[in-house]
Amino acid sequence: MLSTQREAMGQLQDSIGWGLLRFNTFNTSTAKPPSHPGLDSSFVEFFQVSCGAGHTVALRLDPGIPDYLGYVVAWGFNDYGQSTVGLEQNAAGDLVPWSGKQVSAGYAHNILLRENGSVRCWGDNRYGQCDAPPETTTPSPSNRVVQVAAGHFFSIALMADGTLRGWGDNRFGQLNFPAWPRWVAEGQINYDPDHPGDAGNSSFDLKPKRFFRIAAGANHVVALLAQNQATGDTGGDPAQN
Repeated sequence: MLSTQREAMGQLQDSIGWGLLRFNTFNTSTAKPPSHPGLDSSFVEFFQVSCGAGHTVALRLDPGIPDYLGYVVAWGFNDYGQSTVGLEQNAAGDLVPWSGKQVSAGYAHNILLRENGSVRCWGDNRYGQCDAPPETTTPSPSNRVVQVAAGHFFSIALMADGTLRGWGDNRFGQLNFPAWPRWVAEGQINYDPDHPGDAGNSSFDLKPKRFFRIAAGANHVVALLAQNQATGDTGGDPAQN
């Protein structure tokens, strides 16, 4: 979420939660920022929150960073380290929590989308759900990650070109992303499965579908198709809408 969304929704001065409190999952008093030289501990304002099975992770604003970024705060169950947020040095050399523009919680792991379009995962990794592929951890400038979503034991990332990357549990086919049938005939590519051209002089392969927005359930994925499948025009960056 970027500032345009926060302005439309109204910035969150406080938060509330309800349901099972066994693991302190919605007690936001535990989410107050730790004492770090680079943070304003008197300023607590969240702009995104995501819930796992027994933990909560959120992004909070801070006057020291751009308003489209937030520092990561997590609380609740921590059996796999899912509520332990790492530290890094800011430009002034102070240790501060990780920052990013979107965060998504799985059953017991988290995915953070960083400012540069890379991802960072932490927490439960029994199914490889934190083993993000290189193209998401060190993406090319022309094809960054623009959105992330965490399922129970898997992770997915939407790239700038509309294609998807996935890692982790695939027992239910949640990482078998759909693709268009593609026929290559006489040097021309036709993406329409109903009009493959001259079948006698064509070969067949699959071209990944392109998407604009993604969401993950426990063991399934739902995505919105991009407006233009041939050119990869996704209709804009989902993080900016």
